[in-house]
Amino acid sequence: MNPWTEALVAALAFVGTVLTAWMTQRSISRRAKSDAAQAMIDQLQEERDAADTRHAEAIAALDHRRAEELGGVRRELTDLRRRMDGMEDRELAFSDYVAALRDHIEQRLGPPPPPWPAALMRRRPDHRTDR
Repeated sequence: MNPWTEALVAALAFVGTVLTAWMTQRSISRRAKSDAAQAMIDQLQEERDAADTRHAEAIAALDHRRAEELGGVRRELTDLRRRMDGMEDRELAFSDYVAALRDHIEQRLGPPPPPWPAALMRRRPDHRTDR
């Protein structure tokens, strides 16, 4: 074989080896970049999922606190309605008693006045009726 041919074959073999090494390195580099990018994507997705979980838990805790507060408000409202009904009943009893006293006076009936209504006695256990 001719020395030029041998040199050309050697040069081509060298260039082929260098090109193969370069392409291999490039492929490995691309794969590493792709793996790093995928790892970053995975990490960001995990962080997003964790943030979503924390957010959902915070909303659930807030909903629970609001439900408890609403239950307390409802209980207070029920108690206030009960008390108001009682006050209305008492006011009606007082109104009826005032009417009975006025009627007693208009008929010029003397003492003793009409007896206290039971509804007023129940609310005023310390009231004396023996005046």
